[in-house]
Amino acid sequence: MVNKARVFATPALLGATGATGAECRCGFSHAPGVPTMAEQDFPNFSIYGWFALFAPSKTPAAVVERLDREVTAVLKRPETQDQFGRIGFEAGNMPRQEMPAFVKDQ
Repeated sequence: MVNKARVFATPALLGATGATGAECRCGFSHAPGVPTMAEQDFPNFSIYGWFALFAPSKTPAAVVERLDREVTAVLKRPETQDQFGRIGFEAGNMPRQEMPAFVKDQ
């Protein structure tokens, strides 16, 4: 489970005069008018913040599967997406099978 932070767009979302740019190459869905940093001639600029939920290694598979299902359902709710967006985050969800490689790459 991953939430992608969009911190450079946050000042504009909170009512400041403007945003520097969306730091991820993919932009920010809650601020569609904010250009990405790559669009502003910073092609290699990308900041990607994320949060994940981990369980102890001996947690029963059924518990992990239920947690995954429940958290995924909450992250997909429109009100959850909206709440995250208002504070400069974009809720996403990474399949748990991909997390070990993702964490190792970080």
